[in-house]
Amino acid sequence: MNEGRMKAQTKQTNTTTTTMADEDATLQTDELESLSMIYEDEFAWDHKASSDNAHDTHTCKITVGSDKFELRLLIPRDYPSKSPPLYELDQRWTGRPEAAQIRAILDSAFNPGDVVIMDWVEALREFLEEAKLEAEAEKEHQQQQQQQQQMQERQDQMQQQKEDEDSSANVHGDEENTNTSSTSDPAHPCPHIDHGEPFTDRKSTFQGHVATVHSVADVKAVMAELLSNSKIARATHNMVAYRIWDDDRGVWVQDCDDDGEHGASSRMLHVLQLTDARNVLVVVSRWFGGILLGPDRFKHINNCTRDVMVEFGHIQDSSSSSDSGGKRKKKGRKKR
Repeated sequence: MNEGRMKAQTKQTNTTTTTMADEDATLQTDELESLSMIYEDEFAWDHKASSDNAHDTHTCKITVGSDKFELRLLIPRDYPSKSPPLYELDQRWTGRPEAAQIRAILDSAFNPGDVVIMDWVEALREFLEEAKLEAEAEKEHQQQQQQQQQMQERQDQMQQQKEDEDSSANVHGDEENTNTSSTSDPAHPCPHIDHGEPFTDRKSTFQGHVATVHSVADVKAVMAELLSNSKIARATHNMVAYRIWDDDRGVWVQDCDDDGEHGASSRMLHVLQLTDARNVLVVVSRWFGGILLGPDRFKHINNCTRDVMVEFGHIQDSSSSSDSGGKRKKKGRKKR
């Protein structure tokens, strides 16, 4: 009788194992077919069974624009009921700084019974799209920096020419030297600073600050005052853009600083140029909340730049009725 009971239990165990294996095979097939149907030409895979029949090897080819990424997956027979897939990164990416971020995506928690490959592919596609956008933003930033450098060189040449003419005529030379030294005085009074309302999206907080400036010394004084605030100093990025009209030389003095957020400040400066802002410094602080926002972060930075100038009267709001229904109430501590 005992022998018969053991045989029955063994048969039941084998039946359960066979059923689970069939379910795993069905889930694997359904998942890979779904990937092909959803992404079509942007996703493909090569299939090869292992010699010990313990797992299948799939090479996933993910395409985003002109970027291609290959992910080699070793899918165990008992995935997803028990074991997670194993992966090998594309050799072209293993030595790049982004490799750690890719591994962090793929090493996310695996719950037995739930398929995870589709989540991996979608996360990788989003990562590649964001990396592509950042590369384009960096290229745009470099072009902007080059243009600004050329403009600054022309302005320096004009300034040097003006100084040479003043020196040869010996007109108010001592007075000019005094004015020049005062602009580098650490005790230069700080212009009034206004602070916009903070805005939060997916745990990242953005806040704009604005001041009227008439010289680079004013800009330095404002930045020193802002960074004396411990909260602002702890921001992940404090992006800067300013635009000053120099009446004496008849030229624009303008510059920007990303503070690590590549391409952000050049977009801010572009907003100042489009709105014809004059003698204005805008700083946008971002406190990163741990969730990547992708291109949305540039939209928020641009909006903060424009909104804080509108809120405190530096530019006219030409779309208040459609954007926000009017100006926002002033909020936040003001500094002088």
